[in-house]
Amino acid sequence: MHKIVSVHSPAGANKCDPTAHIAAAVARLGMRVGVIEIGAASTGLRALFNLDPGLITHTLGDHLTGRCALRDAAYRVSLAGGAKAGSVHLIPSGPFLVGYDAEAIGDALGTIADALSFDFLFVNAPVGLDEDALLIAAAADWAVLVLRPNRQEYQAAAVAVEVVRRLGVPHVALVLSEVPCSLDHPVLQRDLTHAFGVELGAVLPLVSESPGPAAAHLPEHSLARVIAALTA
Repeated sequence: MHKIVSVHSPAGANKCDPTAHIAAAVARLGMRVGVIEIGAASTGLRALFNLDPGLITHTLGDHLTGRCALRDAAYRVSLAGGAKAGSVHLIPSGPFLVGYDAEAIGDALGTIADALSFDFLFVNAPVGLDEDALLIAAAADWAVLVLRPNRQEYQAAAVAVEVVRRLGVPHVALVLSEVPCSLDHPVLQRDLTHAFGVELGAVLPLVSESPGPAAAHLPEHSLARVIAALTA
């Protein structure tokens, strides 16, 4: 039985790094993992997974418009340190997703996961927390909200948590990203868990750059809580 994990963030927050790190860590547990980009401008995951743009001949947009088979739009990518029996397969969005139907994509996620035998399917959702992004969240087993430590994003995330709950998404997790070392991480964990009524699944440190392959530069223990929740 697959699990669909939809990853969201307010506009301006970087959710590619957390998506890639968590997907790679889950794959290292022996899982077959799919990662989908949504949005024509979504290229950050390709860089994190060291997928050469010249090798991308088909995309999710091509498949949804009948231009290729689904398996031809999924690219197995490399992981730092290997992944035992697990693997990550990236499905780029492509230009044909401009003006996409978010509800139709949400409806297709389960079919994609089944067709490619994924244990987990991570969806790098559209930027922002608007209606299109939340329509995709409605199809997920987990909604992961990535935010940075500032009041504006806390307010946006609070609204998103409430909407996601009303949509009936079974599980919600928060990931606090780009956190300076000067901030007290345990205090942030406690305060945000209390404020949102949702467990803070990870506090990810601020790093100057993101070398690939994914998850090469984040300590595994910083992801342990959210990975344990997703794979329970």
